[in-house]
Amino acid sequence: MKRKIGVLGHVLMGAAAVLFVLTVAQATGYAKKPEPASVTMKGDKQGAVTFDHATHAAKDKLNVACKTCHHNLDKTPGKLACGECHKAEKGDAPSIKDAGHGVCLKCHKEKKGTTKAPTACKDCHKK
Repeated sequence: MKRKIGVLGHVLMGAAAVLFVLTVAQATGYAKKPEPASVTMKGDKQGAVTFDHATHAAKDKLNVACKTCHHNLDKTPGKLACGECHKAEKGDAPSIKDAGHGVCLKCHKEKKGTTKAPTACKDCHKK
């Protein structure tokens, strides 16, 4: 004997399907926040640094792998901003200054011959 599913049954099944899809999307990362075009980090006496996220991340531009900067996502999911782990003073992670100079400046010096990667303090730090 076939059982009829009324309108309410169809609505509930549809809602369950949508909930399932949203849960899978969230769990697999498809429902992530949009990437910022740029990120400004407070500076000390040298001034703030504005990082052009769009240019660094774009596949048709510099195509820097996410893991280059977001290197601990597997250990600290959800912590995307540098300052969430790298503070003004050294703690469990290198200070924001040491991290920026260690990763950013090192890469810029390596790329200097092939791109317009800034390496002078005033190129990145703006007062």
